[in-house]
Amino acid sequence: MFSFQVNMQMEQIHITLPDGSVKEMPKGTTPADVARSISPRLADAALVARVAAPNDGEGELIDLRRPLDHDVKLQILTERDPDALFVFRHSAAHLLAAAVMELYPNVKLGIGPPIDTGFFYEFLRDEPFTKEDLAKIEKKMHELAAQDLPNERKLIRSRKLWTSTREQPNFQVRTGGRKSHRADGLVLHHGEIY
Repeated sequence: MFSFQVNMQMEQIHITLPDGSVKEMPKGTTPADVARSISPRLADAALVARVAAPNDGEGELIDLRRPLDHDVKLQILTERDPDALFVFRHSAAHLLAAAVMELYPNVKLGIGPPIDTGFFYEFLRDEPFTKEDLAKIEKKMHELAAQDLPNERKLIRSRKLWTSTREQPNFQVRTGGRKSHRADGLVLHHGEIY
């Protein structure tokens, strides 16, 4: 009979917080997990996280659900941070697109960036939106927001991406302002709708 022991201890990573304290947590921990470990109030207020390599500068903004797989500096951002506001506006633009696509499935999507004063989205439609349409869209946005649908960000390789954009022409793939048949791209989905 053979006997062996499995080491069930998970690999740990070190997460350095803005105050200089370091949390040791399992590899795969998310920024949302870290926020919850600090305070339920912070977890509720968190909108996005900023991560950087331990010896790096500013870092990048990431989704709160993205697993952390190496040592990082981590900052949890709330609505008080301008970068979090930018991300919130970006998410709101996607929520707008999801609402419009659900209500008016034949509409073609353009671009929908956040701007300093809010956000906008370009739509191609045979007839202009009316005030009544805008009221329906706003109501649908509230309904979708209440569902707490995930925003999912996926990197798609160029061949698959270009095939999916031909099948669903609502998605635009742009590199440097022009359409590209070779570029990898990010496709953002809001729940199952968009």
